Amino acid sequence: MQKESKPHRARCGEIIFSILEEKSPSYIINRYKVGKFSDSILNLDPYEAFFLMSKDKIEPENPLFRDPLNFIKRVQYPEIFLLIFPAYESFKQMGLQVKVEGKYLMFRRNSNEEYSCPYMVIREDDSISWKELLEMGNINFLVLDDELDITAFSMQELSPEGHHQPAYSGTRNGGTAIAEISSGGDFLPWMGEKIGKWTYLNRFERNFLSGPDSESLSLEQRVYNDLAGRGFIIRTGFKYGANFRIYAGKLEEHADFLVHVFPEEEQWYKISRAVRVAHAVRKKMIFAGESQGKIAYRKIERVRDPVSASLS
Repeated sequence: MQKESKPHRARCGEIIFSILEEKSPSYIINRYKVGKFSDSILNLDPYEAFFLMSKDKIEPENPLFRDPLNFIKRVQYPEIFLLIFPAYESFKQMGLQVKVEGKYLMFRRNSNEEYSCPYMVIREDDSISWKELLEMGNINFLVLDDELDITAFSMQELSPEGHHQPAYSGTRNGGTAIAEISSGGDFLPWMGEKIGKWTYLNRFERNFLSGPDSESLSLEQRVYNDLAGRGFIIRTGFKYGANFRIYAGKLEEHADFLVHVFPEEEQWYKISRAVRVAHAVRKKMIFAGESQGKIAYRKIERVRDPVSASLS
């Protein structure tokens, strides 16, 4: 009598699986780009194992772990696993090798390539603080919405510079108080709006002209003053839902950036909205805030195709 062959097996930590459909470990490794074969068993990390379970390619031998929540609770913190896995699965569906480290995900096409730069996975309703953005430096994000769709963003440190003569607060008029409506004054050429023979100055222009920078000024005013000192023309960004729009060159050209003064904390859907609006009107979106008594900037852009952008 021919001896019945036993199914091949896989392991994730202490959990043992049967490989279904009489497939071999080498087939699983080559077909799904997961796992490593050693000691006569296919070794999987938690994300690899759950991915294969979702495709009915392996099955836990202990029935307890056939319940997905029981499996997750045994191998990982559920809140982290349920955050990362939808993004992991999305890149696996593209046929990529995917590696997870904490809340960061990396991918590559094959073993001959380097892994992509890390992408931090977050949800659309998550909040992030300005302090966190400063500490992260240049980084990429994968934002998961409630429909499990992914939008990728890149963030870069930025030191924006305009092409105009840098201007500094209080130096144009010796600190004299500036009225909202003025019949004359030593204004910067781009400041104010004409109303008949008079010039209307907005609150940022008036405060800029009236005195030097001070800790008593609002953060928005300090950002305005800093941008003027960097050689930008500064106009309201209200039409685009931003604090300012700024021009490195001529006013007749498109503004280079929209500027949003970042509060202490912001939800990601608001960041996404700002970035998408800026892109729609052919501008870059930068966020501004304080860092050790100075104004710092971060540029955030949407990455349409993170695979091509990271692996090209």
